Amino acid sequence: MGTNGIPASTDANFKYDAEAGYHTRYTASAKTLLTGTLTARLEGSSTPSYLCSVMYFDHAGRLTTVKHKLNTDSIVKLAENTYDKLGRLKTNKKNKQSALISSYAYNIRSWMKSVASPLFSQTLYYNDTYAGNTPRYNGNISAMSWSVSGENKTR
Repeated sequence: MGTNGIPASTDANFKYDAEAGYHTRYTASAKTLLTGTLTARLEGSSTPSYLCSVMYFDHAGRLTTVKHKLNTDSIVKLAENTYDKLGRLKTNKKNKQSALISSYAYNIRSWMKSVASPLFSQTLYYNDTYAGNTPRYNGNISAMSWSVSGENKTR
């Protein structure tokens, strides 16, 4: 790693967009892709506030990690995604909070079947029966159930 947190031996391309500011995309041996944004803002003082956002991608171009750094504060990992062998989102972790970890499950057709976290869970039904629904065999969702933590009721 370089001293600025960017892997050594990378190519950097800078592009300016009037609305979003400067954007940078780094490639390191075509294995890891990074894209970042450095935003500077002046709010009534001569000292700008800097926000550096960096997104990491895997070899297939899927988002794996999002990190932010504000001014001289330490780097904060905002999100981390993992994928299964078929490339589907498996888990999403947010800000290292155990209550904000979501897990995803899929059926044989790779349609999302459920999402579960400590705070919320949801199940989608396609050709399964649930609460008297009519199963659908065309890909439409025939029923949905969900619940939130702290309640014993499934809706």
